[in-house]
Amino acid sequence: MRQEREGKGSHAELLAHRVNFTRVKASYEVRIFPEMRVSSKEMVQRIDRLQIFSRFADLNHLLVRSLIHRFRDKPAEGAMLDDVGYGRREVKPRPVLPALQLADCMEEGFLQDAREAHQYVIALCCVLVLFITCAGSAIFSLKQPSVVPSRSNPLIRR
Repeated sequence: MRQEREGKGSHAELLAHRVNFTRVKASYEVRIFPEMRVSSKEMVQRIDRLQIFSRFADLNHLLVRSLIHRFRDKPAEGAMLDDVGYGRREVKPRPVLPALQLADCMEEGFLQDAREAHQYVIALCCVLVLFITCAGSAIFSLKQPSVVPSRSNPLIRR
């Protein structure tokens, strides 16, 4: 458009540089059910955390990658996320989830439990290594030379 203001370039050149913008407004819902072991309040807080820039940027990156890979014949290279609204809690009647999808959600819960258990085991191992190191250090610092010959302390005559 700068060329038009400066009076340079033809109308055909201006048409070649124009870009069409399409704004899409999307809303999404997150179904909450007992197998998720998450309350609706906690889920709303998680959605509200998307207002933080780093999480917003991650969501934007995932959205753009998804659009580019999904529509290969019409690339969506300029797609970007403009805004993420705050979460709202609404109760709506929905059909029951199929058993396979429900099992997937339960599996994610099991993975989170395994990750938490793994963190506790790693912390316990670090404490155990610390105790072993302290015990070894204490034993070697308390050891005093002995004048009595033994297998571990042979006294050599001079």
